[in-house]
Amino acid sequence: MTLDLTAIRQQFPALERPAIFLDNPAGTQVARTTLARMQGYLRDTNANHDGAFATSRASDALIDAVHKDTEGMPFRPLYTPRKLSKKARYI
Repeated sequence: MTLDLTAIRQQFPALERPAIFLDNPAGTQVARTTLARMQGYLRDTNANHDGAFATSRASDALIDAVHKDTEGMPFRPLYTPRKLSKKARYI
């Protein structure tokens, strides 16, 4: 099996620049599908966690689903806003 490097590179908008910076393993270069999912979250379900609003419940459900889907994966996020919200104390 051979990799189509051109097709792979086309998935990363930052690689279209004449110079790229590989300075951050946490996502300096983001794939188009990732950008689309982030836009959808910010547009449709971005809300305070554990709130009484429909967007809060949708956001919590999405984050919980991601935690469930990525359980056991070596690159799974260790700390997310959902985990923080359950532990946070408000003054």
